[in-house]
Formats: sequence, structure tokens, C-alpha cells
Amino acid sequence: MDTATALMWLAMLLVLGVLLICVEMVIPGGVVGTVGVVVIFGSIVWAFVQLGFAFGAVYASIALVLCGVALYLMVRVLSETKLGGRIVLQRDLDESKSYDDERNSLVGLTGVAVTDLRPAGTAKIDGKRVDVVTEGGFVEKDSPVSVVEVEGSRIVVRGVEAAPESPTQNA
Repeated sequence: MDTATALMWLAMLLVLGVLLICVEMVIPGGVVGTVGVVVIFGSIVWAFVQLGFAFGAVYASIALVLCGVALYLMVRVLSETKLGGRIVLQRDLDESKSYDDERNSLVGLTGVAVTDLRPAGTAKIDGKRVDVVTEGGFVEKDSPVSVVEVEGSRIVVRGVEAAPESPTQNA
């Protein structure tokens, strides 16, 4: 194979490998990116075998630089597109919280167990359905509960004894 044909094939394999890696960034799964890396690595080995050590080393350097530049541009360009907006995180999460501060205001409120609490379940407190856990005991569905503690997103409740009904007198 003459040098011009070998260079043409090497260029095509390099471009194909880079394109496959870029496709992997958009459609993740591992297979396409792995094939891209194998194609690039194979083209480098082929450059060493077909055109000698000196050209193989130059080609490997060019391939690595081209891959780095292509991936950098792909990330920069992809993050500006509509598709990239769905894939790449666009906001800073320094101010984010994993729980709602309003939950702390639930301490002391009472509600009703919507499900059996064994010890986890759902209760309706302050008109809202919330996931809760008991202090360890079992609380039946439709039983009154009281919030005793809030730790982050964990709401701890205790079963409350219902007030005894006063007997009615029949006259």
C-alpha cells in the first residue's frame, strides 16, 4: 500500500473514531465509545506498522491532540444546544438543599396516618401528605400521630392516643 493511500485510511479511521466517541457523549451506553477508542488505537498501531516508528509517533501525537480538541469542542458546543441543555447541568448547586426548611415547622403538629406505619409510611400533616417514620413502634392507618422530630428530610412521628369519647346520657 502506498503512503498516500495509507494516510487517507489513517485520517478516515481517526475521524471515525472521534465521531464515535462524540456520539457516545450524546447517546451513552459504552459500546459506541469503546468502538471509537478501539478504532483510534487500531489506527495508531497500523500507522506504526505501515509507516514506521517515526511517523507512528507523530500520528499518535496528532491523534491524541485531535481527540482532546474534538472532545473539548463537543462539550462546549453540546452544552449550548437544546439537547445539551438536557444532558449538561446548567446551574450552580451551591445554594441547593436536599430538603425543605418548612419541614422543621412540622414539629409539634398532629396529623393522621394515611397508611400503616411499620415504622415507615405516609401521614397527612398540616393538610399535606408526607413520608414519615415512627420512633420504632407500629401505628395503624387512620390513627392520630404527632411530629416529634425532623432531621433533614426524615420526619419522625409518634402515635397519639385518641381522647376517650364522653359517654352520652339517655334521658
